[in-house]
Amino acid sequence: MKIEDLSKVLDEIKIRFSSRFITYFIVYWLIFHWRISVALIWYDRSQIQAEGCRSIFEFIRKQLIVNNYHCEVFWYALGSTIAFPIIKTMILAFDAIIVVCRKNWISKINEDELFYKNIELEKNIDNINNVKLLDGQWIFSFSKFKDDKNNNIKTPQPIYIINGEWYSLNEEGIKTGPYFRIENFFLNEKKNQLSFTKNVIKPNGEITYFDKNKYNVLTLNNGNINFLRGTENGEEVDYEKIK
Repeated sequence: MKIEDLSKVLDEIKIRFSSRFITYFIVYWLIFHWRISVALIWYDRSQIQAEGCRSIFEFIRKQLIVNNYHCEVFWYALGSTIAFPIIKTMILAFDAIIVVCRKNWISKINEDELFYKNIELEKNIDNINNVKLLDGQWIFSFSKFKDDKNNNIKTPQPIYIINGEWYSLNEEGIKTGPYFRIENFFLNEKKNQLSFTKNVIKPNGEITYFDKNKYNVLTLNNGNINFLRGTENGEEVDYEKIK
């Protein structure tokens, strides 16, 4: 036999055995006839004789007669040939769905994270000039007198701030005013500082330019805007929010 002919025969065998059906048929045949497979690999002459056979060939012939599973092997091989590609396709499709869902989920998380970052940024931007952060009842302490040792004596005064307007509170807690309008409010959260200008309001509601420069520079207590300490036109002042 020429080398070319041998090569053709080997190629033909390779093509035959590359068929899924042939492969499955061989696998199932070995599984169903497992006794033959075990005997071919591990049995010696004494074990063959213990099975009542004189040779391995007689043992194989006996097993093929007693345990004939050719029909079962055929149908299992045919079913596997049809079913396995379908199962493989379903697995690949499921994997593709998981990949797409994972990408969408990650994208959704990134979008949500970006959304909340934008909300936080907008909130921080709003807080920079949001005078409503001062809304509420406060105890305003300012240095009006000095003691014998020339130390400042702070005088507490209950006040109420709403929408940037400054009211005083009498002993009954009734608002009077407004006396000042808070303008040029600026909050620097990074430095824990805020500043604003108190402008005097005339009885008719107009803002006067007289005594306009009540300029406050205050420091937040560990980032807490409910307690402020600083200066008003160079004099020490405290703000403590009650409610």
